[in-house]
Amino acid sequence: MKRNSIIAICMVLSLTSVAQTVDFACVNHKYVDKNGYPVTGEFQVKCEDQTNLNLTISNGDISGLAVFYYQEDKVKECGNLVDGERDGDWCLFNKEGKVVLEANFCKGKKNGVWLVYDTDGNLRCKMKYRNGIKAGIWKYWDENGKLLMKKSY
Repeated sequence: MKRNSIIAICMVLSLTSVAQTVDFACVNHKYVDKNGYPVTGEFQVKCEDQTNLNLTISNGDISGLAVFYYQEDKVKECGNLVDGERDGDWCLFNKEGKVVLEANFCKGKKNGVWLVYDTDGNLRCKMKYRNGIKAGIWKYWDENGKLLMKKSY
């Protein structure tokens, strides 16, 4: 069986549950153990780039809360996965722990309002997506909160 990454940005070296390390493979979009049985449980994924990821696999499908960490074990981003795809609200944090992006996905596609903040917590951009496509009026502000630009999609 061919070994695969859980998600494209994070190549899996091993899955570690509370009690054990689990080798797995992806077969027909299901994560299975070396005996071909679907994997179930909460896992910490060690990635090649030295970051970590906590996730839940249920009956071979990645679903539930996923938390990505910087090397320093500070939260990098978190959100919900359904069948291995981002779904619902996601937050991205800088290394100081401040929110720099609030986003929303629907079945892996950008959806709804996205908010981008600078390192001081000031709103810098408000965007909207509909089914992965830019939509509505996008607004951009400078560091003082002055509206710089509006663009319609």
